[in-house]
Amino acid sequence: PIRFVDSLSYSLGRNGFFAATATDTAPLCGTYPRVAERRYGIKSMKTDYYAELGARILITAVMRIFARYEKVFIPFFTYSRLHYFRIFGKIERGVSKVNRMLDNFGYVSHCFSCGWRATELEKTCPICGKRTEFCEVYLGEIQNKEFLEKLVKELEKRMYVVERRFLEKVREEEPIPFYYDLHYLYKHMKKSSGEKIDKIVEKIRKEGYRASRTHFCPTGVKTDMPLQELMKVI
Repeated sequence: PIRFVDSLSYSLGRNGFFAATATDTAPLCGTYPRVAERRYGIKSMKTDYYAELGARILITAVMRIFARYEKVFIPFFTYSRLHYFRIFGKIERGVSKVNRMLDNFGYVSHCFSCGWRATELEKTCPICGKRTEFCEVYLGEIQNKEFLEKLVKELEKRMYVVERRFLEKVREEEPIPFYYDLHYLYKHMKKSSGEKIDKIVEKIRKEGYRASRTHFCPTGVKTDMPLQELMKVI
């Protein structure tokens, strides 16, 4: 959808609402990083959290285009489902708002040797010493809890059970950039399986960290617990 965003960003005014669907998930998720770089201006990476990274690359590209016209795209609802990404958000105007939005841009560094990652620029992995790969994306919140709550209530009225449960899952996600795919970690640890994911989430919380499941991955966990500690918990 990126080829149409420029004309839309010029036309949409304050309090406008923008929505986009991207079906080219392979480039966004890291299968074709050069294609993503050409289309979206960001070289993607095929990480274990590829679904969320792909969504954030899409959001970042949209934000940059709106910023050209001193407008801000504020994400209200972002999700990945089947073979597409979809983003919804409000448009606001103002240089100061654009600058605040740009302050939420940052690097995600990833080590493909041990799985370590960080939301800052690190060219060398602090765990295994290997060289990392990185890209710059929007690291702010991609869901608006108040907006999602209104959607859930509306779906309850209309008896849309499946859609409501999906939205409830998205609503309960921690606003932490990126998740850990436990199956990926088990494979790295040469471990066949572990405890139930809900139980692992509770164990992480008892250690004083934030944690939740994520709609981006059925075996994913969002948490601010460092990787080395997480591998001990699971």
